[in-house]
Amino acid sequence: SFQSSTDDTVLLIGSSTDATTLLGTLNNNATVTITTGASGTQAGNITLVDAFDYTSIPSGRTLVLNAHNDININGLIFRGTSSLNSLNLVLNANSAAGGGTASGTGGVYLNSSIYLYGGSFTATGAQMTQGVAGLYATGVTINVGAGNLYISGNGGITSTGSAGDVNIQSGDIDLAGWLDAGTNAINITAGGGRSIGFGPATAPGMLSLSNAELLQISGSGPLTLTATGAGAINVDGVALGQAAFGGVIRLNTTGSGAISFLNTPSIFIGGLEVTSGADLTIGANITPGGPITLGFGRSAAAGATGGTFTLNADILGVSAVTATGGVGNDTFVFPTTSPTPLFTADGSGGTDTLILTTGNDAVTVTGVGQGSTNKVSFVNIEAVDAGAGSDAVTLTAGNDAITVTGAGQATASGIAFSNIEAMDAGAGSDTVTLTAGNDAVTVTGVGQATTNGIALSNIEAVDAGAGSDAVTLTAGNDVITVTGAGQATASGIAFSNIEAVDAGAGSDAVTLTAGNDAI
Repeated sequence: SFQSSTDDTVLLIGSSTDATTLLGTLNNNATVTITTGASGTQAGNITLVDAFDYTSIPSGRTLVLNAHNDININGLIFRGTSSLNSLNLVLNANSAAGGGTASGTGGVYLNSSIYLYGGSFTATGAQMTQGVAGLYATGVTINVGAGNLYISGNGGITSTGSAGDVNIQSGDIDLAGWLDAGTNAINITAGGGRSIGFGPATAPGMLSLSNAELLQISGSGPLTLTATGAGAINVDGVALGQAAFGGVIRLNTTGSGAISFLNTPSIFIGGLEVTSGADLTIGANITPGGPITLGFGRSAAAGATGGTFTLNADILGVSAVTATGGVGNDTFVFPTTSPTPLFTADGSGGTDTLILTTGNDAVTVTGVGQGSTNKVSFVNIEAVDAGAGSDAVTLTAGNDAITVTGAGQATASGIAFSNIEAMDAGAGSDTVTLTAGNDAVTVTGVGQATTNGIALSNIEAVDAGAGSDAVTLTAGNDVITVTGAGQATASGIAFSNIEAVDAGAGSDAVTLTAGNDAI
């Protein structure tokens, strides 16, 4: 390990003496570290002036440069063609490793190419600029925090080998050169909690990847974009139809930031995996080139509140899509009556709500928390808000238990429905329990009755519960059989806990109990 003196904080690696010393030290040590500190009269830069040929050292050695300020690579780093050696290179600019505090502005500047031949590359600092230089390694890690990463049109990064993932964290990326990880992953995280703009429409203060920059990315491994904290991801008009990159694209927010597909349709060559820590909005058409998965409400920041999934556009080229919530109380909003393709809304954990259209919705319940409506199947849903329109619910063929909780509100099969106008109990022996208030029930036919603004059909029993409850029968000739205190049967419905029956028009007959009745 070399530490600069207080009078010379600039190291010029490149003279024959320096090169001989460095090669000799690397020959005898697995890791060699060169550090500049905060003291002294100079800036604390480290500069490689001339070419550095590491042919003579054993393979797998690691060279670490810790600069108080900048690191400048002005000389070629390479090995001889007859050598099979590799070198791991770590460039830590803006470093406090030498004591004191870092400069705050120190960056990594690559002005000459680096060939590590199976070795890894790591760079940290306040920023990084790759000029007329190619970086060739097996595994690349670049972390400039909220600073900028600039790769010029004459430069680029190539990472190969089984451990060749490229990991980048920066506040913004200006990608004019190439970025190729082959079959390995490319992971890009927005530093400083910034949002990510993906496509042509971006805004200042975001990590932006335009379509022109996306065309510089090649390979078949996954490309993952991650925004942390309050950082969001906005996708607007991504056009990867002609790109050299054909891998899966993964979009992640890990905090309270939303993921939104906005304004202009987006086209992808590979599959698409979207995981939002909070809300997820499909506001423009998406055409994936492979399978698509949608998740939302996944972060700790979403907590019990969960997230909201809103579908305002179509996903083309696939037959079915599932949107899955997190452990919180998530909401699914489907404003359209005919989404493309078939959708499944999976509430997962929490108490989850499905909000339907403003039109006339028809909901079919198939099990506990399960059903379908408007080309949308749902599972693990605890509430359905039918919204405006004339909305009807059809229950299962089994014995359903319905609890009316208010005007247009009822619970069945573990689902709390609201803003509904009709409920068909279907086959089976089905029971309705009314509110604890004063309920008014109007019988409209055999097994049919209206109460609290809900037209019920195919019901066999009604328990009016507490309160003073009244039943009005049909205008026809009704037959009423009194079976006990507050109990009577009419039109195929067994009523209990009722206080009044109005037989209405027609010639109506009442049959009392077999006991001693007092009228």
